[in-house]
Amino acid sequence: MSRWPRWIVHALSPTPRELDAVDPGPPSDLVEIARQATTPLVDEVAMMVRPPLPEVRRSSPSWVVPVALVALAVAMFWVYWPQPQHTDLPMNQEIRLVGRDHVLGPDIDFRGIGEVNVQRAGSDGNIVRLVRGAVHFEVDPAGTQRALRVLAGETVVEVRGTIFSVFYIDGIASVDVARGRVSVNGPTYTGSLTAGQSWTQERPDQIVVVEVPSDPTVQECPPSAAVVNTDSPVAEPDAVAAYTAIFDQLDHPDVFPRELLREMEDFLAKYPSSPLVEEVTALHLEVDARVRPVWQIVPDIDTFLDEHAQTPRRLSLLELRATLLRENQDCEGALPTYRILATEGSGQLRARAEAWRGLCAHQLGNGAEARLALATALTLGVKHPLEAEVRIALESMQ
Repeated sequence: MSRWPRWIVHALSPTPRELDAVDPGPPSDLVEIARQATTPLVDEVAMMVRPPLPEVRRSSPSWVVPVALVALAVAMFWVYWPQPQHTDLPMNQEIRLVGRDHVLGPDIDFRGIGEVNVQRAGSDGNIVRLVRGAVHFEVDPAGTQRALRVLAGETVVEVRGTIFSVFYIDGIASVDVARGRVSVNGPTYTGSLTAGQSWTQERPDQIVVVEVPSDPTVQECPPSAAVVNTDSPVAEPDAVAAYTAIFDQLDHPDVFPRELLREMEDFLAKYPSSPLVEEVTALHLEVDARVRPVWQIVPDIDTFLDEHAQTPRRLSLLELRATLLRENQDCEGALPTYRILATEGSGQLRARAEAWRGLCAHQLGNGAEARLALATALTLGVKHPLEAEVRIALESMQ
């Protein structure tokens, strides 16, 4: 309710006519123009009330669907189709080799002249019997299916990553190793060979260091050959099995040296009269060199060589001895051993010995001996990276 009397409000409120006198509003013609401008036309009203048109989708070219189906089929074929045969040769048949390259699974290539019988190929192992002739094998040391056994008469050669050749002619088996390590087990011999060594059944008690053709891009394995003096009777089966277990762990990266040493010591205690004792003792020295100081292991090597003057392991142990002394900054102690190796060795063993003889002589100030030894190493084809050190030393002496 207003606090003012109604008559006062009436007196003070203007009438419509008084308002029109003060603000008469827009002219009628302007009002009509505004009405026409804001009123939609009939066509415009029809467009506003017309239902929306359906969405038009672009159609794919006619070739897209077939191509997609073909791509899917190819992908499924690649993934699910059975893998190719583990070998390109028939299984369990005598096949004549004529120098072509052949495969055993993804990790083994071989070629040769003669006749072979592939008895097993694949993840369960590979077994090849050499009926007659010569076969050269290349086994990927990092492959998952690299286990290989080659049968040549009664001689069995086993590897797990190496380059080697097996010969079987007129009933005589022979083995040449270019890289890695192989084990040999026959009626008159049980032992192992490493890079640069050769063995023949005609002379089972001799291991010959030879220049075997090898892949120059692959670094040669350390000199860790292990052979057996077979003048004594053939080792008993239990000792052979124990030795094989040791042998299989020599180059295994997950086996600690001290664990392997304990197994070798157990072998020596259990089979003291076995012809494999000399072999295992030599291997024990090589593994022991990884964990014991030089001033302890070198006298043990000297003692072993004094007691086994005719051991086929002599040159390999001499090289190990010289390497230990040289790496211990004792070139004066290593130089006489390198002189022996340069005189008695052959092939890459002699090339390495001449190279280190020259480098040690250069370090000790014996320029004449150094120049002669370094030049001889280059002539013998010493391999990289030692070759680079030899050339740098020769250039510094000119």
